Amino acid sequence: MPLADTCFILDLLEGNVKAICILEELKKKEIEISSTIFTNIELYQGIGNKSGNPKADYDKINNILKRFPIERYCPSDSEMCGIYCRDLKCRKKNPVRKLRGYDIAIAAIAHRTGQAVITRDNHFTNRYNVPVISY
Repeated sequence: MPLADTCFILDLLEGNVKAICILEELKKKEIEISSTIFTNIELYQGIGNKSGNPKADYDKINNILKRFPIERYCPSDSEMCGIYCRDLKCRKKNPVRKLRGYDIAIAAIAHRTGQAVITRDNHFTNRYNVPVISY
């Protein structure tokens, strides 16, 4: 069950053709997509930070999130987050400009479950070395 990254859900809401194609392709294969609490938090934060119409955006997000069960966060995911942070900060030749806390947690869940992250962001592969379904 691949994990939906925040950008994937936003792209679905905005009618992004590539994101919709990924969704339809996975549906045809009867592959269910899940979300994470961290993806959901990022979506809700976006309402608070950027929305010109918070009530309508809140309703849209709630409606789309009903389609995606939430993959739980486990104590071992916290350990994986720590390993990611330690290893990323130790890269002197290729320093990381900014660690994204929720993305680290999403990557840790993907690492534990062996599931791919559906995203158009390349940092899940480059930084966290987890499988990605890109579009």
